Amino acid sequence: SADATATGGPPANPSSSAQPQPVVAPLTSDAPKDEAGADKNKKSEIDFYYCGFIMQCLAELLFSYDICKIAFLSYSPKKRAAGASKEVSSKFRTYAVQFLLNDVVSYGTLQPESADTEARKRVSLCNWAMSIMVALCVDTTASPDLKDVAPELVHVRKFVLEAVNRAIKEPAPSDREGLVALYGHVLALADLCHRLLTVRCATSGRKPTDEAPPTHIAKIMLEKNFVATLTTALSEVDLNFPNVRGLVQAVLKPLEPLFVVFSIALCSLS
Repeated sequence: SADATATGGPPANPSSSAQPQPVVAPLTSDAPKDEAGADKNKKSEIDFYYCGFIMQCLAELLFSYDICKIAFLSYSPKKRAAGASKEVSSKFRTYAVQFLLNDVVSYGTLQPESADTEARKRVSLCNWAMSIMVALCVDTTASPDLKDVAPELVHVRKFVLEAVNRAIKEPAPSDREGLVALYGHVLALADLCHRLLTVRCATSGRKPTDEAPPTHIAKIMLEKNFVATLTTALSEVDLNFPNVRGLVQAVLKPLEPLFVVFSIALCSLS
């Protein structure tokens, strides 16, 4: 420093070259985010196939055994937490049916046939849920007389159809997200009504023919005033909304078989 002062130069700055420069951290890689996204997609795929498998198995059991219908409708989460009983309760609870009708039986779109990948998954689960509802109402007995309906099955059908009627009348919480969600829900429920009115089930001792329409289900629907419920739902549809034509056609479909059964009943009385 003395030499620098003697030559007239500026004093040395110890913080200029002697001090190490700060190291700039490299930009964070996107690899962890990509891995997290891949794991999330994989988990979503597993959940989808697992739910589909469970509902497929449940539908097969309900199609095959009447005792399964009673057990399914008697399910209660509170009872399960307290300890399952070996006896099947005959008291029906709305928990399982309401969950299916409000949270699963919904297309979420007015064009389920042209939906994207994620929407198609929802449509698939919706179809399996509708299969469960139809299976609950199907007669699994092998009696050749189609007029004989077991009292237990009558009770099951009335309970299920009351829940369907209520679901059409009362919007689900998800329906408040917009008209697309609301109309997608009504579309799925209308399709469910049509499936219930046109289902064919061939069992041993019966002919898998078309001369055995589920008139008993139609009569219960008429008793539960489904005609007024469906026409009211149709009157509340905004006809200027995009792609609403399919919804209108879907609501009209179950009205036709109901009208046929009603006409036959009137002819039999005259």
